Amino acid sequence: MTRRSHVIRALPLCAVFMATSSTGEASTQSTTASVKLIRTHDPLAGGTDGDWFALNGVTALGSCASFMGMIPIRIRDDSHGGRMLSQLQIAVTTGKMVSVVIDDTKTSQGWCLAQWVDLLP
Repeated sequence: MTRRSHVIRALPLCAVFMATSSTGEASTQSTTASVKLIRTHDPLAGGTDGDWFALNGVTALGSCASFMGMIPIRIRDDSHGGRMLSQLQIAVTTGKMVSVVIDDTKTSQGWCLAQWVDLLP
């Protein structure tokens, strides 16, 4: 089988993937800013996924709920969330910006969850 025939056979699969992922991407939002606030909670007080952060100048992000003029973005209470929290703390310490992606259909206690956090150079 030639390389061209592999590509041609893969095209229908790519089309199916693009068609099924387009609806999920409609609610994906991203923004880049400096970190305004990081709040951590004891799970007994803040509940599961209770830690959150807010970004400077971000007052709207998709359909995410707002709180006191900020958009709280929740962080999962797991190892992935711990790594996101570390990235955010580094950003605060170094004064660097972060790029954040959320899917406003994925929430915790009504608040949007971070899908990923990039620490920018």
